[in-house]
Amino acid sequence: AIQKGAKDGNWDQAQNDAALLKQFGELLPTFKPEKGSAESWATQTAKYKEETAAVDAAAKKKDAKDVAAAVGALKKSCGACHDAHKED
Repeated sequence: AIQKGAKDGNWDQAQNDAALLKQFGELLPTFKPEKGSAESWATQTAKYKEETAAVDAAAKKKDAKDVAAAVGALKKSCGACHDAHKED
């Protein structure tokens, strides 16, 4: 919804959704993973926190190109974290 909102020029939606995503990025490190090491969890969730903050910053700037790039980077890291820490 963030990327679509940005692409469509619906910045209220994009900014609201990006702010919620950033909040989740800040909370995720406080959870315990379903599997995997604590060190890996700390590394992966720190990266996620940074990437969600980048999405939020891009939405605040109302820069659709930066939003797309930030969301793309975030999507790339999701799989690696899920593989390491999410039960099937």
